[in-house]
Amino acid sequence: MPDLLTTREASRVAGVGPTAIKRWADDGRLRCVKTAGGHRRFRRVELEALLRVEAVAARTGGGQWDEWFDALLDQDGQFRVEARLLQERAATGSWAQVAERVGRLLTDVGERWVRGTLTIAEEHLVSERLRRAVSRVVEAMPLRPDAPSCLIATADGDPHTGGLLLTELTLREAGWRTIWAGAPIPAGELAAAIRRWKPRMVALSASVVAKPSILATEVVKA
Repeated sequence: MPDLLTTREASRVAGVGPTAIKRWADDGRLRCVKTAGGHRRFRRVELEALLRVEAVAARTGGGQWDEWFDALLDQDGQFRVEARLLQERAATGSWAQVAERVGRLLTDVGERWVRGTLTIAEEHLVSERLRRAVSRVVEAMPLRPDAPSCLIATADGDPHTGGLLLTELTLREAGWRTIWAGAPIPAGELAAAIRRWKPRMVALSASVVAKPSILATEVVKA
């Protein structure tokens, strides 16, 4: 049918790479039909509808992170990112509010990657720059010798540590020492770490790829 596009044709219409079109299909954002040979075909009308939605999103909120991305993607922007964090702290009055805002920024990073407007290399650079800047801020905060401890880790099978980083930022401001278990770590080993270090609190971060119920069961046992 004339309104059915191949992956490459759809990518030309959308102005993105073929990989982005495949991601949209895999994520369920763009429906496809399969030929007898198993090849994907996309309806032009549905692709154009998705592009209109993306355009509206870009006009209404996509520009709010432009200054952040300018710093994050600048080859010499390592300390520009830290400066922006400090500016946000001065404007909001607490690191907890900064963490909430940076969490929305990380969501935007993922959405840009899904749309194909951010490459894998750029996504890795942005995430690493942000991680290093937040880590420097956390390390600069004073901590009392008798500060209570919180063990932080991601839920079972979840490799994303962005949430942990923001949790650590918030906890340090509140006077907590953090024990970074990180990810990935088997549930049984995390339970053993809890028994060994006996933290006052345990904080778990979970994204859509996690299996939190499995880890939670092991933690309760510990």
